[in-house]
Amino acid sequence: MSRRMSDRVLQDQFWNAYYDTIDLILINLTWFLCSVPLITAIPALGGLFHATNRLAHGSGGNWRVFWEGFRQHFWLSWRWGLINAAVFIVLGVSHEFYSQLEIPALNWIRWPILIAGAIWAELQLFTFPLLLEQTDRRFLVATRNSAVMFLRCPGLALSALVPVLLIGAVSLLVFLPAWVVISASLCAYLANRAVVKTIERLKPSAAA
Repeated sequence: MSRRMSDRVLQDQFWNAYYDTIDLILINLTWFLCSVPLITAIPALGGLFHATNRLAHGSGGNWRVFWEGFRQHFWLSWRWGLINAAVFIVLGVSHEFYSQLEIPALNWIRWPILIAGAIWAELQLFTFPLLLEQTDRRFLVATRNSAVMFLRCPGLALSALVPVLLIGAVSLLVFLPAWVVISASLCAYLANRAVVKTIERLKPSAAA
């Protein structure tokens, strides 16, 4: 993808998000309220991705669609969340273990662990949206397809990843209440839209 085309894709992402602002805010507020009880935080992410997936397809996505996704993807959300929690716990414990060793020759191992964690987190941004698009709901298949997305359509992947990182950084460091209002739904929307555009571009070769 040329730089000009990549810039155009990025502009399209934000214009579409702008037109859906009211829905994104209502979805975000619903997600936040459902995440306050920690026990429902993971299914709330399922509802968030489901509603923003509808918006990415040009269909209506509102708080009612959020609840539909919350119920429909309840167990899928838990599976996705628990697998990710296990991966990050293993990586975190491994990093801490090697950090405590007083063996300089082994200190370098911490960096591959950090890099692996960063790559895994990037892949997971698109894994749940892919789970919503695939007929095969296996987690590893969605993670593999996320990697394929980065390799075959890096411009589309980065057009979502870079804004998500910027939104997350600004919301976390500058204006924390943005997470309550719109940041989470906007990030999920950008991820879903990138996945939808990638599938359209790769058809009929896209895995499903």
